Amino acid sequence: MVNIHQYWVYIMSNKSRTVLYIGITNDLYRRYLEHNKRIYTKIQMS
Repeated sequence: MVNIHQYWVYIMSNKSRTVLYIGITNDLYRRYLEHNKRIYTKIQMS
């Protein structure tokens, strides 16, 4: 049996368009919500 995984590459910006956030996620909507709530991990901040 083959498991198919779907991942998304995203590019987001802050409201004033001074910072770009680039990453990979398997749940684009969840990542969007995390971005709006400013939830970041150390890996994302590197």
